[in-house]
Amino acid sequence: MEGHVRSALVALSSPGANPGAINTANDTLMNYEEQCADAYVLYLASLSTSSPSSLRLSSVLVLKAAVKRRWKDKGRGKPGQMRVFLDETTKAHVRSCLISVSLTGRLPCGDTTNLAMRSTEAFGAEQLEIIQDSPLQTNVAALTATIARMDLPTRFQELIPTLVSSLSQTPGSQEGPTTMQEQVFRAIRLNVLTTLESVLAEVSTKRLLIDRKYRNSIAVAHLGQIYQCGMLPSLRHLDVRLRADRRNQFDLDQMMKYSMLSTRVVAYLLGSSFVKLSDGATLSLVDQVILTIQSFIGQWLPVVIAESVAAEEIDLLKELLKLQMQLVVDTQVTHPMEFGRFLGGFLAMFYTTLVTLLCDRTVTLRNSEITVVLLQFLSNVVGCGQYANAYQVKHELEGVFTAESVQTLARLMLHLFAIHSQVSIETEEDVIRWDNDPEGFFHWEQQQSSDENLASAAQNCFLALAESPLFGGVVFPILLSTLSNVASLKTAVDVEPRNGEQSVNGTDLLPLGSVPDWPIEDIKSELVFQWDVVLTAAGLLASTLEGCNSFCFASWFRNVLSGCIIKLLRCSDDQTKSRPVLLRRLIWLLSCNAAHLDMTPSPSPIELVASTLASNQDMCLRLTSVQCLDALIPMCEENPALLQTLAESTVPCLYKTLEDSDHHESRSMCLDLIANLVSYVGAVGGELSSSTLNIIVSPLRFIFDSATAEHLLLRRNVLAI
Repeated sequence: MEGHVRSALVALSSPGANPGAINTANDTLMNYEEQCADAYVLYLASLSTSSPSSLRLSSVLVLKAAVKRRWKDKGRGKPGQMRVFLDETTKAHVRSCLISVSLTGRLPCGDTTNLAMRSTEAFGAEQLEIIQDSPLQTNVAALTATIARMDLPTRFQELIPTLVSSLSQTPGSQEGPTTMQEQVFRAIRLNVLTTLESVLAEVSTKRLLIDRKYRNSIAVAHLGQIYQCGMLPSLRHLDVRLRADRRNQFDLDQMMKYSMLSTRVVAYLLGSSFVKLSDGATLSLVDQVILTIQSFIGQWLPVVIAESVAAEEIDLLKELLKLQMQLVVDTQVTHPMEFGRFLGGFLAMFYTTLVTLLCDRTVTLRNSEITVVLLQFLSNVVGCGQYANAYQVKHELEGVFTAESVQTLARLMLHLFAIHSQVSIETEEDVIRWDNDPEGFFHWEQQQSSDENLASAAQNCFLALAESPLFGGVVFPILLSTLSNVASLKTAVDVEPRNGEQSVNGTDLLPLGSVPDWPIEDIKSELVFQWDVVLTAAGLLASTLEGCNSFCFASWFRNVLSGCIIKLLRCSDDQTKSRPVLLRRLIWLLSCNAAHLDMTPSPSPIELVASTLASNQDMCLRLTSVQCLDALIPMCEENPALLQTLAESTVPCLYKTLEDSDHHESRSMCLDLIANLVSYVGAVGGELSSSTLNIIVSPLRFIFDSATAEHLLLRRNVLAI
């Protein structure tokens, strides 16, 4: 068996292997796995320290696949089918092999629980090569984590204690470490942290009570040693390296790796067991961990923002800071009350940093990922209902968020909504995306997340401020005052379709005004984009805004918005050089406020939206209209004639939009709307003419037959009609 398996592994790891040879090798390996699983797995494990490196890696990858199939009966496979699984002796040997390969670079001989105590002086060049083999060790860590997920907490209990104890190993003898010993020490430390991260990532997803108790037990037992021997020295050494006049880039990269890995390990422990750790003897330890992170962020975040370190170091340092800040964000949102004792320090630091960033749009965009994390933290804190009733926390919030600072922050959030602004790098990309692929832009914008996108994070933070019982009274007057600026809105409506021909003088008409150090290159575009922002805010707060200070959306639509939409529709045929930013946002706003609209005026909101679908060629606007019609149809149940007329006029436009679409989602939207129209017309007792029914049905056979592969679900939409 050994010769055949080795030859198959060599074939799989050969760069020039042809598909036929690869298939033959896979068949050979599968045959041996089925016929003699234990011997096969033991032989694969024995090859994990062999030469060359490609054979080692190939053996571990194949072993990983075999372990997933043969380690544990998961109740899969055909009924009555006999499955062969590994016996406990084989499993125990595989576990020992994985730990030994990570910590010593050789196969186990004796008790693996004492590996951490063995001197680094016994290492040879071959072992050093193996423990420094990054692809091999990464996959060994992944395989160890896979087994840990299946075994822990009832088996493999020695894994985490063995790994953690290895962190306390120190290089060298009394005379000082040799170069070899220093290399061994660093490699072992890196392997330990990599394996711990992989194992905790797997274990943290298990949800049974026994798993939660196990996570609490390892956090209580090992967080101190991981912090003292892993995280703390890594951050201290990194701090020294960054402050040094002459820096060894390799050392700096290594320290950065250790710091990132140890931060992730600590994040898993705190995330799963923060409450348990905050009770009893480990309370002071948690304080040390959090305050260490706070201190490091406080020292180096301003440096990164000011770009006061070398360019090659900024990206790595940003990544580490983002990890630490995300740890703070996740801990606060998961355990808000337990985190309360740290809230004041982080809130003041993050708020000050955010305001500093937002003073310069260029700096904001250059540090967009950090800005997003800061906005996440503020959103979570402001939106936490538990804090409103906690006197101490409430006092700290009101200390940072004065009425003036909330007003400033809310206005800055609104400015960050403007992802289409032509004066920013981020916006120029969005404008190009809309120009080059309007349909793709529509779906891209729908998928944006506040965890990744700066504009979405700003929207989330603005919503949190507006809906907060503490600060909503400050934010809503800003929005209501802006919405009442009818003259500015009508000027923006005049500007958009005329491609810049309309004259706009000064910044007085800008609904949000201007921000210092945020340059405005084109006042007309800025006016349009600021109203896009204001209308976006009104849509996001639709349910809360209705009735606030006697605000009535139906009245606002009747007196202001309907005239704006009609004017933009009249100019839509000539609007070939500009994006229909305002028209599209107004249609979107109607969909957000569907429940507050009155369908009796003529023209009714739904008729205006149908006209938009019929008269405009921009695919982004057409899909927004489809989305809006779907929201407005249920509001027309008391008007069968309107629904019937709408169906007869809209169905041809929907099929035209479907024909022009490249995305499956767009086609599904159009077909769903047709099905809803037919359903609602029938539900209210209306009748469709024979010609309209023919128009609805005639394309369906072709659409059904054409719906293959990834578009197969369109057949469901056809059947619904």
